[in-house]
Amino acid sequence: MIHSVSDLREQYAAGRSLLDALQGILEAEDINKATAVTSDFVDKLDGKLLSLKFSDSEDETAIVRPFSAYPKSIRQISIAMQPAGRCPFYKESRKRLSPFYCSSIDRTQYLTLNDRIFFREIDRLDFGDILILPVMIGRGIAVTTIGVPGRTHASAAQCPIRAAYPHIVAAFISKFPEVTTLFEHKRLTKLERQVVSMLSKGRSYGEACHKMGLSQTSLTLLLKSASRKLEASNLVEMGIKAASAGELCQTPEELWS
Repeated sequence: MIHSVSDLREQYAAGRSLLDALQGILEAEDINKATAVTSDFVDKLDGKLLSLKFSDSEDETAIVRPFSAYPKSIRQISIAMQPAGRCPFYKESRKRLSPFYCSSIDRTQYLTLNDRIFFREIDRLDFGDILILPVMIGRGIAVTTIGVPGRTHASAAQCPIRAAYPHIVAAFISKFPEVTTLFEHKRLTKLERQVVSMLSKGRSYGEACHKMGLSQTSLTLLLKSASRKLEASNLVEMGIKAASAGELCQTPEELWS
């Protein structure tokens, strides 16, 4: 497909804006300043950042919400909907796991009083449509909503903001890994269990690396991850907690035999 010079210039400008935004996020002092960078980037693509939040896709309580530009009426109704599984945007995000527009939601599936109030308030906003961007982050999900100027017949997957947004979320996670700590699985992986079992029994790092075919760096990362999940500060505590939790399929007495 042959692109015109103007098309290529627009693509270059969009790419340059994305790189600048990624650099700005990685250099931001805190998550609020990173969100301001993201908002500026969305503005350059003729959109309006409305909300950014990180949620646990399984636990209905864990939410990190660094930004919301919705009116108070919408924020209040969203809070009211939280005990019942949250707002339609979140429910649709979990079902679809891909970009979509508010206009594509089948409202006949959302008939509670809170649902109707939510959509009524959304329809009052001065946007042609709202783009919802869900991005999975392990067990968590980042959901971003963006107001767009006019209702479009193109799919959300073809929207230029959509193409850039996974990179934006990745930059957030890289710079602020704490936003995902609410969403980590607490169960140890098979390799983590093997590392904890061997080291807590007194095996050396070198022995464990050789037996498991791992580099020292890989073993250290596995140990750090297991330590965080078990909330243990040393190998002895890690071994006892892992065994007590049934992670090693051993009793604490067997652990030291």
